[in-house]
Amino acid sequence: MTRDEEDIRRVLAEYCHLIDDGAFDDLVERFAPDGTFAFAEVVATGREAILRWLRKAMAPHRRGKHLTANTLVDIGDPEHGHATAVSDFEFLGFVDGKLVPLMAGRYRDELRRLDGRWVIQRRDAIPLEPPAPRTSTTRT
Repeated sequence: MTRDEEDIRRVLAEYCHLIDDGAFDDLVERFAPDGTFAFAEVVATGREAILRWLRKAMAPHRRGKHLTANTLVDIGDPEHGHATAVSDFEFLGFVDGKLVPLMAGRYRDELRRLDGRWVIQRRDAIPLEPPAPRTSTTRT
């Protein structure tokens, strides 16, 4: 694993820790100043917009545990500091005082090196949806 890959994995892990801790001011620093966070119909661009959305969507009673796994990093243009990553995620939330899985999906990230460190340029959080029901096909 290269140093760039390690640094990118660290940024992605920091995202989980900071969002779970409600440290949104620190979290938005992991995004580029013009970075974008997209989830469902929400698309927030710029640190201030991301910060406003986080404060609204991640109120203390809605926080839980973000887990990220199976991260694949591709340093597409190391000379110019561009990379992509794809990761599976699971969100555990509190139900009746216990952490339970509430959502799973995939993060698709675009990253760039800014002032010597990797930041998220765009993060798409795509919830996993159940597969379409199978229809029965019978031959006559």
